[in-house]
Amino acid sequence: IIDTMEDYELAIDSEDTYLDQPNVFYIHPGRLSTVRCVANNQFSSATIKNSPVNSLTSLNLVAVLEKMKQNAPLEVYIDQPITVMQEYDAKQVEANLKLAGFDEISINSGDYVKQSTGKKIETLVVSCIKPIKNPNAVEITVTTQTKKKVTKK
Repeated sequence: IIDTMEDYELAIDSEDTYLDQPNVFYIHPGRLSTVRCVANNQFSSATIKNSPVNSLTSLNLVAVLEKMKQNAPLEVYIDQPITVMQEYDAKQVEANLKLAGFDEISINSGDYVKQSTGKKIETLVVSCIKPIKNPNAVEITVTTQTKKKVTKK
């Protein structure tokens, strides 16, 4: 159980370099669907690095959205070594984020240091936030009628 008084970050990364950071909850992108096991509204921010785009499906991103607090930021660093393909992957991630229900989505240039090689990677970063209310949420109201059976004595 996570103490909700502290700020915790969700880190989705194929490189586990988070052992020295006690307020980071780490998940490998290959096991991203297991984030469903975490209680909702736990994380004040999330970062996705070194993750193939095919792991970032809208269904997996819905699970991430549910685990984040309202107005919590999410940054997705596009893991694509071919520079001309980064824009394509960023647009795919953007579409999946929209389907999942994230808001204020933007694509910017950025970079990070890949821990396994120590090299600085120039890439695109897709940033967004969890909205206060999911715009894709649908409310369904069900009304039922019951028949009253009358018996004569």
